[in-house]
Amino acid sequence: MSIIDKIKAGDYETKLEYPRSTAEGDLRRLQNNVVLPSWEAEHNQAVAKLRAKVVEHKAALAAYNADCERLHRLFRSDLEFEHAMVGHHKADLLYQIASYGCNYDYRTIAYRYDDLVELAR
Repeated sequence: MSIIDKIKAGDYETKLEYPRSTAEGDLRRLQNNVVLPSWEAEHNQAVAKLRAKVVEHKAALAAYNADCERLHRLFRSDLEFEHAMVGHHKADLLYQIASYGCNYDYRTIAYRYDDLVELAR
């Protein structure tokens, strides 16, 4: 299976959903509020709940980013393997040139890499 076929099949797309949360902004707004002494206990409970949500969101975001990074490394290794550039001393430079300005558009990177690989051999 070629690299383009793998891109079309979605092999390099994460299956995790991007974690979205407003907890961090809500926590900042809540902490900036002036609280009457009679409401302090409720306020502290709400802050504690929001802190837990922020920690949970950051963990989910770290997992998402780690999976995206893993898939990016897999794409790059598959690309180098397909073009017999594994361990080549110019493989890093070639990949940097091919991916310049692409914003992780794998198809464009693959086409550029394919065009440029002959220059590095």
